[in-house]
Amino acid sequence: MVDMEGQLHPLIITGDVGSGKSTRLKAYIDSCASQDISCGGVISETIYLHNQRIGYDLISVASGKRRPSLRTERRMLPPGEAERATSAFWFSLDAFSWADALIKKEIFAAHQVICIDEVGRYELQGKGFCDTVRLVTSTPDIVPVLVVRETYLEEVIRMFSLYTYTVLRTGEAARE
Repeated sequence: MVDMEGQLHPLIITGDVGSGKSTRLKAYIDSCASQDISCGGVISETIYLHNQRIGYDLISVASGKRRPSLRTERRMLPPGEAERATSAFWFSLDAFSWADALIKKEIFAAHQVICIDEVGRYELQGKGFCDTVRLVTSTPDIVPVLVVRETYLEEVIRMFSLYTYTVLRTGEAARE
């Protein structure tokens, strides 16, 4: 986001699980596209099978390419390294490596906005997109858009030294 002095600041989209954070991010990306603002990064999409949530895919904002990133069963992920993310999900290390490399490349590909959906527990442990979030939030001329669960919001702000930012809560808009 741009403040009154013309400075770029991170936008943080936050809310609870299932509250529409990624949907809000998609609307933001569509708004940027309608204004010829170039966006890169990744967005997370929930995957359902027979009305049951079975995981998430990471999707490139710029190209639409996708990779399965979390699944309820290890066998649902492509061959490669995986680890237990939570009691409910397996985490594809290959998908996160792909997304991490993609975001780093897109930082230098003249995108004005870089989206990371989502920043949370793994990043707070120094894993996942941690280093990439640091890079994106410290790169001039880019608006970082971070999707963060409400429960991790304050920790993410502290960990990544976000002093000036805009928060959009699902269901409302607020300036902080």
